[in-house]
Order: sequence, then structure tokens, then C-alpha cells
Amino acid sequence: MEWTLQVAEQKAEHSSAIEKLEKKLLEVEEYAHHMEQEHTDGQALTNQLVEEGKRLEEGLASVQEDLDAERANRARFEELLRETDLQLTRAEEESAKLVAKLHEAEEYQHHLEEELSEAQAQTSALLEASLTTRPLAA
Repeated sequence: MEWTLQVAEQKAEHSSAIEKLEKKLLEVEEYAHHMEQEHTDGQALTNQLVEEGKRLEEGLASVQEDLDAERANRARFEELLRETDLQLTRAEEESAKLVAKLHEAEEYQHHLEEELSEAQAQTSALLEASLTTRPLAA
């Protein structure tokens, strides 16, 4: 159960990281668009904007790689969570079976105790009967 909690916490962290990366990606895309508009303002800025665009593309590719990796991690954690849930369900089913067997064993033990008590009572009665009907040795 603790491991499931850890997986859930990691899943939440990964979701938060994905949201941050998506926001960062959107910001980078908006910035790239802004830079393209300024490009039209003058030929002098052309070389600077080309270099800035290259840098942004590299950053965007890096962010996209990070985002892809986070999505892959999230998918792996979701699969682990499904497997853990399945294992937990199986363990609960096995536990229920064991509890049922325990109750059955307790009922059988109670039955054996009753039979033992009856056998002891019969033994006592037979012993008492044999002592009262048997002549005393002189």
C-alpha cells in the first residue's frame, strides 16, 4: 500500500512537471512568434533573429525531449499502478479465502471439541459403570 502511495505521489509530480513543461513550451512558441514579427522590422536584426531562432529551436527540441520522456515515465508509472492495483486485488481475494478457511477450521475445531467432550463423558460413564458392576477383589 505504501508503494502504491509512492507511485501515486510520483505520478502527481510527473503530472506537475508535464504541466510546467507544456507551459514552458507554450511560452517558447509565443516568444518565437514574437521574434518573427520583429524580424520584419529591419534587415539589421535578421542575423540576430536567425541565431535566436536556432537557439530557441534547440531549446524547444530539448523541452520536447523532456516532455516526451516525462510522458513515457508517466505511462510506465500508470502501468505500474495498474499492476499494483491488480496485485492488491489478488491479495485481498487470497486474504478473503484464508479468512474463510480460518472460520471453517474454527468451526471444525469446535466440532472436534464437542466430540471430545462427548467421548470423555462416555468414557467416564463407562469407567463408572465398570467400577460399579465389577466385584471388588478380595
